Formats: sequence, structure tokens, C-alpha cells
Amino acid sequence: MTGEAVAALLLLTGTMTRVGAAVAMFLFLNYMLAKGRMFWSPDSEDAAVFFIGLVVFLGRAGRVWGVDRYLAKRWPKSPLW
Repeated sequence: MTGEAVAALLLLTGTMTRVGAAVAMFLFLNYMLAKGRMFWSPDSEDAAVFFIGLVVFLGRAGRVWGVDRYLAKRWPKSPLW
């Protein structure tokens, strides 16, 4: 429950978006495997959310309207944002 709250707060505020996306990906991968479903299962909505988290992790989502925008200006070489 703590992981879900942390991931939600990080993604909603745009603070350390990559960390929030990584936590969300871990959670949904865990949910998907606990249910016994795989990525190629047509009824696996957890896999869809996992891939959405992957896109957010690889993209620059928090740098548009998030706190990461200001953090990236202050510390431009940090991989967290």
C-alpha cells in the first residue's frame, strides 16, 4: 500500500517521475505475475499499465508541468529527473 501511495504522489506531482514510474512498473508486474497472467494475454490490463509506466519512465514526462522541471534546471546532470 505504501508503494502505491508513493508512486501515485510522485507521478501526480511530477517529482522524481522516473522513480515513481519504476515503482509503478514493479507493482503492476508483481500484480500481473501474482494473477498468473503473461504480457501476451489479451485480458491482461496490468500489462497495459506496465507499458504505460515504461513509456513514462523512458520519456520526459515530469519536465513539462511538474516539479522535475525546476529540479532539472537546478541539477541538470541528475538521472532522477
